[in-house]
Amino acid sequence: MRFLYPYILLLLVPLVLLLVWAFLRIRRDKKKLKNFGETELVRQLMPDLSLRRKLTKDILLIVSGMLIVVALARPQVGSKPEKVKLEGIEMIVALDLSNSMLAKDVTPSRLTLAKNIVSRMTDELANNKIG
Repeated sequence: MRFLYPYILLLLVPLVLLLVWAFLRIRRDKKKLKNFGETELVRQLMPDLSLRRKLTKDILLIVSGMLIVVALARPQVGSKPEKVKLEGIEMIVALDLSNSMLAKDVTPSRLTLAKNIVSRMTDELANNKIG
């Protein structure tokens, strides 16, 4: 596996530092809460406080940033690209599908005749682009 823009991966360094900072901040907050008072009393005073939820949010944000950086580096998997020269023609076939093509002046109808001609033409023109 290789990256089209490997220098963009350098943006992962600050994101890893942010991840370490998030862990250290949560550890510091735990110590502050322990110094503030008894654990049960602190829970009663601040019921909405959840350090685990804070850490989870930080981790998800930072990991999503890391995945965006990896995507911007454009990972490429597979064999080496090589240029292939193809010879042939490019052709677009347009058919009239109006009711006038169903006229019986030609057997079979004009539409069926046109379909048959296009079908034979596509069979004979192998290795060409036909739309």
